[in-house]
Amino acid sequence: MAEEKFAVEAAVKDKRVQEMAYDDARLSVKTMTESVAFQPKTAVKEGTKETEVASEDKVKEPTIDELETIEAEAKAIKEDGASSADDKGAAEIIEEVAKKQKEVELDKKAKTKVRYAKSRDMFSSLKLYIVPDAVESPKAHAKMIRYSELKEKFNTYLTSTRGFSGGSIVGSDNLLKAKSTATNAMAAPVQEEVPYGDL
Repeated sequence: MAEEKFAVEAAVKDKRVQEMAYDDARLSVKTMTESVAFQPKTAVKEGTKETEVASEDKVKEPTIDELETIEAEAKAIKEDGASSADDKGAAEIIEEVAKKQKEVELDKKAKTKVRYAKSRDMFSSLKLYIVPDAVESPKAHAKMIRYSELKEKFNTYLTSTRGFSGGSIVGSDNLLKAKSTATNAMAAPVQEEVPYGDL
């Protein structure tokens, strides 16, 4: 039986998670929820020569402090009795992503070696990126819009005959909760993510 993975470990996400991270007023740090493979650190040119991506083209990752803020605010949404079931489920997923990403950053800072059980885990999980400002970072903002438009064209993860995330998720309903033991889950069916320009 294939190992079950849930929303935090998936390279794709439900639209409700995307919308909450991107523009929910209860979250002070606005983020994109993308795969860890969204932004390579370098671009390979001229055979073996590697060139750094220009800083104005980079989409920034949240700092440890920003991740702590996201985690705390998402937890507050999750625990708020006035929040809908969908909001609680989406908030728990965002909380878990921020927590996991913060742990990775703390390990990097402490120069702790990180080992992955499977190589696909390095490339098949959600990661938060700061939403680039269209005026201050026009190239990064354009990259975000273009990437999400292209991704929409090729997303087939909701088809019932295919798994995704390296074949580790067979049922798309796993995208609706943060982990198998989570008490909060968004209502099925999964809602397909949309280009950021449409949010």
